[in-house]
Amino acid sequence: MDLAIGLLQGALMYTIPLWLAAMGELVQQRAGTWGLGIEGTMLMGAFVSYFITLKTEAILLGILSGLLVGIITGLFMALFIVILGRSQVVTGIGLNILAAGLTSFLFVELITKVYNRVPYVELMHVVKVPLLSRVPVLGPVFFENCSVTYGVFLLFPVLGIILYKTSFGLKNRAVGESAEKCNALGINVIKTRTLSVLFAYTLAGLSGATLVLGSTGSFTHGMTAGRGFLAIAIVIVSNWTLLGVAIIGFLFGITQSGQQILQIFTPQIPWQLLLAIPYIFGISALIVGALRARQPSELGIPFLRQR
Repeated sequence: MDLAIGLLQGALMYTIPLWLAAMGELVQQRAGTWGLGIEGTMLMGAFVSYFITLKTEAILLGILSGLLVGIITGLFMALFIVILGRSQVVTGIGLNILAAGLTSFLFVELITKVYNRVPYVELMHVVKVPLLSRVPVLGPVFFENCSVTYGVFLLFPVLGIILYKTSFGLKNRAVGESAEKCNALGINVIKTRTLSVLFAYTLAGLSGATLVLGSTGSFTHGMTAGRGFLAIAIVIVSNWTLLGVAIIGFLFGITQSGQQILQIFTPQIPWQLLLAIPYIFGISALIVGALRARQPSELGIPFLRQR
């Protein structure tokens, strides 16, 4: 029982950043654009939130700084891929390369050279919900969690209402299916897609912040380790559904938590092989999921309003 609880607690910790990034990516892709730069945004959000928290000793400022990074990169990406209609693939990869180099440089200059070590920051405060402790089996898993964890669980139904019960959600899904028809009906395609990009990258910045402040307590070079691309895979495998994102995202968290437990109990297996398990699962799920997936009709196709 204790092993199962540890597995689920670890899975939840790893899943929260994936859920945040995947929810944003879902909204953006349903509107017709790829969010290929969320890996770099998560990395920059992780570094900036770590640095701000280290300097101010205020976790709230660290979280807000991660959100700000997401907003800034979202504005940058919306300008290029939505307004100017530039290549979504090239722009996203370029952002990821920039983020990898910039965060590594700043980490060396602002952290390791100053402190001669990698200091740890205080993790998010744990919120105890006594009522949850009485729930059989799952009670101990959810009894003690940071407020962001509970916030993410609340975000799922809120996002579901926005996507499927509001005019904005209808417009967001419609422009991903036929931007030209939406434009003819008077829907502002550029505005709708810009808002979807901003939402996606804001959550990506928050995802990076939770990765540092919710689990590790420190920053390392390339610490996102492909989680942004896993979030993209989650959206595709889930067939662009919010429920699918919740389920598939948690399965990714289970594999991540499970490989760490296996490292403890199976030392004879090379740890490098175990570390690859989540990514092997991701590639396999992507191959299987792609066979039945139906992506938005105009995903990746830029819309340039005639002048």
